[in-house]
Formats: sequence, structure tokens, C-alpha cells
Amino acid sequence: MSEISNDRHGADTALELLRLVGPRRDPPEASAERVRSSVRSHWKARTASRRKSRWLAAAAAILAGAMLTSVWVVQRQWAPVEPFVVATVALQHGDVTWAVDDNRLSLGTYAEVFNGTTIETGYDGRAAVHLSDGQSLRVDNSSRVLFEADGRVRLEQGAMYVDSQVDTPDGGIVVATPFGEVLEIGTQFEVRLVADGMRVRVREGLVRTAHAAGTHEVKAGSEMMLGGDGEVNIYPLLPTHQSWNWILDAAPSFTLDGSSAAALVKWACREIGYGLEWATPELAKDAARITLHGDISDVRPDEVLDLVLPICSLEHQIENGSVVVRTMAH
Repeated sequence: MSEISNDRHGADTALELLRLVGPRRDPPEASAERVRSSVRSHWKARTASRRKSRWLAAAAAILAGAMLTSVWVVQRQWAPVEPFVVATVALQHGDVTWAVDDNRLSLGTYAEVFNGTTIETGYDGRAAVHLSDGQSLRVDNSSRVLFEADGRVRLEQGAMYVDSQVDTPDGGIVVATPFGEVLEIGTQFEVRLVADGMRVRVREGLVRTAHAAGTHEVKAGSEMMLGGDGEVNIYPLLPTHQSWNWILDAAPSFTLDGSSAAALVKWACREIGYGLEWATPELAKDAARITLHGDISDVRPDEVLDLVLPICSLEHQIENGSVVVRTMAH
């Protein structure tokens, strides 16, 4: 009888908390209902088996006098909260699967991603999402990522890339892996699982890693290799190295229509890893006043400047790791 009472108390408390929070923006009904149904089915299937395990765990806690175990048992009695949105689909191509509790979902561009959702890409699949905190997260081929909560994902296979574009000194997104965790601090970085280890590459900014071997900081222009035995090695890596090229295929497209030429150049330079220089300050101001129109959703960031700048009577060259923009010579 006490078990049934505790379950009801947990469910009533969760519902009361949701009532107090008040209304929120409803996700697309089809996607939301699939996720909610999956979570509820999963919860109901596990409730019966939990009752027996809870009784055994409680008995063990009493006999051993283990307070931590007792607290854990109490916490397990609370009903799960409703799913909440943690990201929005920005791009996907090739073999991409979305799932909650092994139930596959059909998510298109701009669809909302809920906590507990896993994205898995095949050998030719790549995808990108916009996280609720504003970061861009991209998933490489043959990868699997679980969206655990706001600001926290778990890389279970393959590789992912994060571009926050925001300085977060107190820490931004956390990437958990079997070998440790990576905390971003306003940066562009990649985390990849390799044979018996983890590789962290930082293109801009800084990340902190925490693992069995201790904690390390990885700065821009370097990569850290963490072996399964705890050995750590850090090597230099240019932000324009060809190993970054995969993120260009997974880059969310730039909204050209209504944007300025200056904004386009800034975006492209950030995507390809180069700095930006204008031939004169006046030219930068002029470019900010040029309004563009059209659609470049099928154009990679490293091809955009060659395509668009001539239309604006501008040209560019790569000099000392920067894109230098000038007025087109006549």
C-alpha cells in the first residue's frame, strides 16, 4: 500500500509543479505527441519492475544503515517530468535517425528536439541543431549523440562540433563521453571518440576537460589526445587545417536575403577558420550598407565569397591566415 501511495504522491507533486510553472509555447503537436507517448510508455513499462526493486533496495538500506542509498530510493519514486525542448533542427542530410527510447521520430528542419532524444547518423549522414542557449551543434558521419538536458549532451559514438559564438566564462555546454567531460568556454571545438580514447580539438577560445587523469585546458589552435590508459598529449593544430572540412558540410545555411555583405563575409570567415581584414575602414562601413537578396542554402561556406562578393564589386585574398576584402579592380 505504501508503494502505491508514494507513486501517487510523486505524480500529484509533479503535476502541481507543472501547473505552477504556467503555460509555455507548444511544440509542433505531431512531434510533441510522439515524444510524450514514448516517454509515458517507457515509464509505465518500467513502473511494475521498479516496485519490486524499490522494496529490495529499501530493505537493504535499512539493514545497512546507508543514508545515501535511502535518499536514492526516495528519489526514484518521483514520476518523470514532461519532455522539454532543448534544440531545433537546423540541417540534416544523408542517413539521419532521431529516436526516443528506441522509438524512431520523423523530424524535419525547424522541428523541436526534446530532452532524451538521440540523433544517430549513418556513414553518409550529417546534421546540425541550434541549442536553446544559442550554440550550433553539428554531428559528423557515423555518430550518435544523446540530448540529456539543456546545455548537456552525451557523445556515444563518432564526433560532434560546437560553435557557441558567445563568451561563457562560467561554462557553457557540457559534452559527456565514456572517457570524461568537456566544458566549453565561448569557443569552437570538436570532440571525437577514437580507438580507446577521446580527441578534443579547439579552433577558437578554450575548453576544459575533466577525466580520470585529472583536468586539462585545451586552447585555440591545439588538440588533446586522451588515451584509455589516462595518457594525455597536446599537439598544435591550425584552425584552417583540412581536418575541419567536415563541419562545412554540416554548417547551417546563412540567411542571405536581407542581410548585409559585411555580415556574410564575417559569417564565412568564421566558418572556414580565417580572420577578417578590410582594406580600409570605409570599405567595411560600405559593405555593412549593401543589402543582399537571394538564397545560398546549397552553397558551402568556403564557396560563398567567390560567388557573392563579385556581385558587390568586392574581391578577397587570403593573406597570413586572414581574408582580406578589397574593392574589385576594374
